[in-house]
Amino acid sequence: MILVKQWFSVFFFILLALLTMVASQLNLQHSQMVRLHILDRVTPILTAITTPIDQINATADKIQNAMQIFSENERLRGDNQRLKIWHDRALLLQAENEKLRRLLDMPAAANISYVTAPVIGDSSDKFYKSLIVKAGAEDGITEDMPAITEKGLVGRTVDVGEKQSRILLLADWNSHIPVYIEKTNSYAVVAGRNNENPELIHLLGDAPIMDGMRVMTSGLGGVFPPGLPVGFLRKIDGKIAVIPYNKNDKLAFIRLMNVSSR
Repeated sequence: MILVKQWFSVFFFILLALLTMVASQLNLQHSQMVRLHILDRVTPILTAITTPIDQINATADKIQNAMQIFSENERLRGDNQRLKIWHDRALLLQAENEKLRRLLDMPAAANISYVTAPVIGDSSDKFYKSLIVKAGAEDGITEDMPAITEKGLVGRTVDVGEKQSRILLLADWNSHIPVYIEKTNSYAVVAGRNNENPELIHLLGDAPIMDGMRVMTSGLGGVFPPGLPVGFLRKIDGKIAVIPYNKNDKLAFIRLMNVSSR
């Protein structure tokens, strides 16, 4: 009897274990079915929620990309503007260096030294024609020093400060330059008339005067050495005008001849 009970107990527990396993499997399948059912219900909701979010994110990405492109274009535009400014400055420096080179390449007359000065201002008006240069007494500048460029005579110094000087131009009323006409024995004076072209006056000599003849300093009076180019002749309104080789509004540097060294 006891043995039967033992076998019955064993059988009972085996059956219970089998039933437990079957129930567990059924519960697992049921749980999986429940999860799948919930997932089927939730998926459309999640899709409805995430779709506009994805669209917003895509739009935000496009806006961010557009802003980056705009920022890059602005940077490139700024770089191009800076490059243009640097290019213009380089061209200006190149032109100024070329002018200086031509000035320094000019052959120096015996016993004459030179000071090259930048033009820093134009003090001309209807009564005066003059320029201001950045060179003065500290640089050895004195009054009545001839002012020239590689093309020829500009004028002379009249007011000398410590650091700057005023150049009286050929066109000024107070400018009178003794000259001679090239390839002739004629002497004259180039007199400023406060306009673009000085006038040839006090002509001495019987050689015919024709347009295009060159006018040079004669050396008379002791201020200007002989042979400095001044301009060329042209008859205008019955008068003999002198067309200067230098255009005053184009001058960047002027070379001053040291009169004290002559």
